Amino acid sequence: MSKGTQIAVGAPLVAALVGWCGWTSLGTAGASGCARVHGYVAVGSTERDLETPSKFQAQATEQTSF
Repeated sequence: MSKGTQIAVGAPLVAALVGWCGWTSLGTAGASGCARVHGYVAVGSTERDLETPSKFQAQATEQTSF
C-alpha cells in the first residue's frame, strides 16, 4: 500500500475517531447548556463580598517614556 493511500484512508479514520470521542464526551451537557467541570471547588470559595472594599487597590504609578 502506498503512502498516499495510507494517508487517504488513515486521515479520515483518525478524524472520525477524534470526532466520536468529542461527541461522546459531551454527553447531555451539550443539550442542556451546562458545562462539565472537572475538579473540586470548595463550598463558598466563589462567593464575593461586594460591601467590603477589596484588599487589592490600584496604585498610581509614574509614567515613564522610553
